[in-house]
Amino acid sequence: MNEIFLPTLKSIKIKDFSLYPNGLDYEYKFVNGVNIIFGGNGLGKTTFINLLKYGIIGGYAERYGHRRTYLERQIIKRRVYPSDFFADRMDASYEKNDAAKITVVFKIRDTTFEVTRKLKDFILEKVKITEKGQSDYLTGKIITQEEYEAIEDNEEKKAFLQKKFEDKAAKCANLGSFDDIIFFVTTILVFEESHKTILWDDNKDQRIVEDLSSKYWNDPELDIERQKAKDQAKYLDSLYRHKSEDIRAIENVIEKIKTNDDASKSVKDLAKEVSRLNKDIQRLNSGLDSIYKQKEALASRRNILSNQLNSNLKDAQIIEAKISKAEFEENKQIWEQVNPSYKIHHDLIRISRHCPMCNKVLPEKKHKQLTTHDDHCFVCEQPLNYRRNPSFDLGELQKELRPLSIQIQQQQSEISKIDERIDLFEEKYRELSNDLFTKKSELWALEHTQNKKQTKDKGSVEFNAMRAEINKLESEKTALLARSKKEKEKVERISQKIENENIRIATQLSQKFSEYAEKFLGIPCKLTYDDFKDGLGKRFVPIINGKERLNQMQLSESQRFFIDHSYRMSLLDFFYRSPSFYICETPDSSLDMSYERNAANVFLNYLKKPNALIITSNLNNSEFLQYIIDKAESINYVNLLQIGKRSQIQMDNKRMNDLLQQLTRKLKSKISRQ
Repeated sequence: MNEIFLPTLKSIKIKDFSLYPNGLDYEYKFVNGVNIIFGGNGLGKTTFINLLKYGIIGGYAERYGHRRTYLERQIIKRRVYPSDFFADRMDASYEKNDAAKITVVFKIRDTTFEVTRKLKDFILEKVKITEKGQSDYLTGKIITQEEYEAIEDNEEKKAFLQKKFEDKAAKCANLGSFDDIIFFVTTILVFEESHKTILWDDNKDQRIVEDLSSKYWNDPELDIERQKAKDQAKYLDSLYRHKSEDIRAIENVIEKIKTNDDASKSVKDLAKEVSRLNKDIQRLNSGLDSIYKQKEALASRRNILSNQLNSNLKDAQIIEAKISKAEFEENKQIWEQVNPSYKIHHDLIRISRHCPMCNKVLPEKKHKQLTTHDDHCFVCEQPLNYRRNPSFDLGELQKELRPLSIQIQQQQSEISKIDERIDLFEEKYRELSNDLFTKKSELWALEHTQNKKQTKDKGSVEFNAMRAEINKLESEKTALLARSKKEKEKVERISQKIENENIRIATQLSQKFSEYAEKFLGIPCKLTYDDFKDGLGKRFVPIINGKERLNQMQLSESQRFFIDHSYRMSLLDFFYRSPSFYICETPDSSLDMSYERNAANVFLNYLKKPNALIITSNLNNSEFLQYIIDKAESINYVNLLQIGKRSQIQMDNKRMNDLLQQLTRKLKSKISRQ
């Protein structure tokens, strides 16, 4: 197994992000220990986690992947968050929103990365690298993430800063590509507020356990070699079946000749029919050749159109991104002149048909009236007074996009028509091929009868030729079968090698899993690695108190969450080479009082090795939070109630303020003794 080095978080600096109006120049340093991000509803706990993820991997929600189709595994692009993901969380009245950025410092192996990214749009601005005491900046072109993703040529991407950063990070992590880092961050290292589990993974297209097995537990080259052998065996089996079909066809002709000799026809009549069949065969061969050439010409034309279409789609995506950005800026300017919340309420009316004040469904007539007169206020119905900013040249961008859109539609339409014509040609080709075989069968039968009449030779030349062809096909079948068997044996050898390693690793993981899960449940827990014959293949399943839990619904909410935490942290323990981190959003939200200490002990077990545990929590007096603070050897915290914008309700709530003072006193006292 290759050594993998996961990121170690060092610090985050947030600059001019108006979601945190009291933290416009805020810096936080992570400890190898407990890092608590606490606050109240709407103060930006999840956003803080997303800032961390964004700093490391950019605005990606998912790596490159694949989906299975009938014929192949089709590549799908990285899934990304909307480019205004953070911009939507900004206070429109703040003047420096355009300058908002974060700098996240993290270490991979012996290399420290200081990554600065803009927040108004997804842009990697600069990357500082420190190795062996020497610091330098990566150089490369800077573009938005959206523009970067639109580039399909990997060679072209190499000129950009984002690609240089991704390649450097992947190399330091000893991983095949940056997508592997995206996989670990989005899938294992972060347990998000959606509380999606990975232990019960039923996504057949992107099985996590298959990725772990083929890419991280075993040498990735093994899986590539196995897949090649599988494909080759499948191809050879296909050829073998075709040879068998050819043999059966010839045998049918021989049988037909034996049973349907037409002795009544004269040699002259037979000669005429042979001549006619030869002409038909020549005509059919000519027709097949013509169809083949036309298909090739169409395929060539389709390739040219497809390349042109892809190029135009890239250009259109870039223009559309600029239009979206310009529209966002223009709308912001317009609605700031009227009321910053006006558009939100108006969109709510238009989309949901609900009144933004009382939340009742609007009558159809009223809804139509409010949505067909956008230039009139939806409350008082008077004309809206605002000035459009002439600097937003949407007209020019839309003018540039219009002919491109028309060209794209024309190209898509022509490609569709070409595909239809190719399908028709293929159908015609199959029909002519069948006709050709029928004519050849008739010709063989007539030539056989003709030969008998002329030579009185019972050992027909045609019979001998056909039997020779059968012998040749049988010999080819034997060779194909041997080659296929060899490839299948290769698949089996590699699979067994991978499987042996998986079983060995499963034993180790089960031991680690037990350490975590039993701390929470207080009863025997282990992992089993098996195929449960339910169509999902081999995978890990928890055994709780001797009973397999194939479905997460067989456990309570808090049980399945902490069983999944146990699985994730077991994986991180297994891959451990240097300190890393684990992020969990609101881990105490589903706990009852009896399990709060047990839950805290699961996380404290993760900190036996130098690691950063990052947890978010609403301000509360739960024993979970108190206990983990008391037991942590090293601790630090982010107080979002201090840097965020508290609501009036939160400011007026005496119990919340008392808890805040109590918690901060306890944390400061603990930190001072570290």
